[in-house]
Amino acid sequence: MKGLQVVNLKSALIIYESRYGTTKDVARNLSYIIKNAHICKASEFHNNNRDYDLVIIGAPVYYDNLDERIYKFIEDNILWLKTKDIMVFCTCMSLENKHIYLKKIYNMLNKNIINTKALGGKIIINNLDKLDYYRMKNFTRINEMALNDMDNYDLKKIVEYGQYIKKIMNNELIEHEVR
Repeated sequence: MKGLQVVNLKSALIIYESRYGTTKDVARNLSYIIKNAHICKASEFHNNNRDYDLVIIGAPVYYDNLDERIYKFIEDNILWLKTKDIMVFCTCMSLENKHIYLKKIYNMLNKNIINTKALGGKIIINNLDKLDYYRMKNFTRINEMALNDMDNYDLKKIVEYGQYIKKIMNNELIEHEVR
């Protein structure tokens, strides 16, 4: 990680993808807390979104993998991203697997990443498309689990993360606090 090479971060761009809305909600909540932040879906990114000091990438995890549209965004914009300070978060059900989920992004952008974070996701069975419903039904059957909604979304953790980002942007953290 870059440590404290972060200087004068006045504005942030939160780039995300979201299939069912959880990652979009996190991005929106972070933008409210950070204040000087703009949110943009990775699939809708345009060159006029390049004038931000900090780039925050948010990705949902599906079946132990990040949304492929995030990888495509990074590949398509790798030269620009390598000139930015970057933070990455994922929304998922297994927070302890953050390093597994974010390993590929870390390998792509490692020298520019100043922080990674896993935030809780949620699965609402009635909102799933047919393929995701089938996969979830199969997963729960194999693991002898009930097919129920799952909610690991924690607004308090999102607020704490947003406040942490603000401290980084305001240069209020000492080196050992940047993680």
